[in-house]
Amino acid sequence: MKKSIFCLMVIACVLVHAEVERKVVQRQRALVRSGAGLFYPIIAELSQGTPISVLAEEEGWYKIAVQDSNGYVSTKVTQAASAGDDPFLRMSSGADVRLSRHGMSAGVKGFASRFTTAFKGDADFMDVYASYQLDPADYRAFTRETERRNPPTAAPLHPLSIRDYFSFSEAGMGIAIASRISQLGLLQDPDIQTYVNCVGTRVASASHGYDVGFRFFVLDVDAANAYACPGGIVFVTRGMLQSLNNEAELAVILGHEIAHVVLRHGMQEMEKRKHNIKSDDAFAAMEEEFEKMGEPTDAEYKAVEEELDAMALEIYDTIYQGRMDAYEVEADSYGTLYAARAGYKSSVIHSLLQRLLHSERGSTNEHYTPEQITGRIKNMRRDTGVDESANALLLTQRYKDAIAPLMRGQ
Repeated sequence: MKKSIFCLMVIACVLVHAEVERKVVQRQRALVRSGAGLFYPIIAELSQGTPISVLAEEEGWYKIAVQDSNGYVSTKVTQAASAGDDPFLRMSSGADVRLSRHGMSAGVKGFASRFTTAFKGDADFMDVYASYQLDPADYRAFTRETERRNPPTAAPLHPLSIRDYFSFSEAGMGIAIASRISQLGLLQDPDIQTYVNCVGTRVASASHGYDVGFRFFVLDVDAANAYACPGGIVFVTRGMLQSLNNEAELAVILGHEIAHVVLRHGMQEMEKRKHNIKSDDAFAAMEEEFEKMGEPTDAEYKAVEEELDAMALEIYDTIYQGRMDAYEVEADSYGTLYAARAGYKSSVIHSLLQRLLHSERGSTNEHYTPEQITGRIKNMRRDTGVDESANALLLTQRYKDAIAPLMRGQ
């Protein structure tokens, strides 16, 4: 009898072991979250080459064993992605993946601190950003209520042929750009902050960037505007919220900004401009050192850092002034797709842009000026090409209830 029990235990152990799949992290950095969703807190960060034990797979996430507990990583982290001649990956090589108490790695924090100084941004924003975390319980309740009215659609997402994550230097740069934008003033209303993050997270979860750590902030600014920063930081202004009629319009606005992030428009602009400034020699010197398996000298690092600062300032100006004309139609197209996949009536973008065109609220962003909105309307197909469900959501009353304090303040 004892022998039989022992044999059964051995068989069980073998079966359990057989179910554990071994994989290797192929990204430069892989975020491990406490649950399967971008709204869960980060509990660890893994570097490229780290072996992981996959315990289960669910909707784009692997459940893995990490640090004596279980965590979740995107299934995309094990897919090979060539660095090519990407200077931002090389600049981040060897960055520290240890987490601070707020779930930000030392590598990201280091770049964020340096770029924030270069931008003359608000150093306190780094703590605001790092400490904000959407409560998973709040988001699950929001999701249950939304899907009771209309579940997300199954509209397909075609794979993107671009790198779908942000390096340490890019993530740090995004935080620094956001630190500068935050100087316009953040709205101090935690309920509205939670609501906007719930809507934004739902749309982001339906996007190509379902594993990007998106966080959404409201600027206490009268102009109708929105901004997206590399790494997933999105701003929407109080004036924009006051200009919208329903939650579907908010989903489309946030979807547009999410698309800018996912499609790496800001970083693509920087990579295109690299050849126009003196950084070529500095990057070449650093790359040559890496090829020799050595470390660049302090002088070479300093040269690269100075050129990155210069490019980062350029891209900050591009994001703030909204001069990425070639990207706007693409962001509208993908943004409406993401909103529709989240269950919203994304065709509201047409009436929304028409209304913003005639709005009396000014904008510092050229893409929300009358001239640019006219161009976006002209270049957008009347049929967005998105197959909305018959029950696509507007959620007018829920939106009005959520932003009621802003409407009383008008």
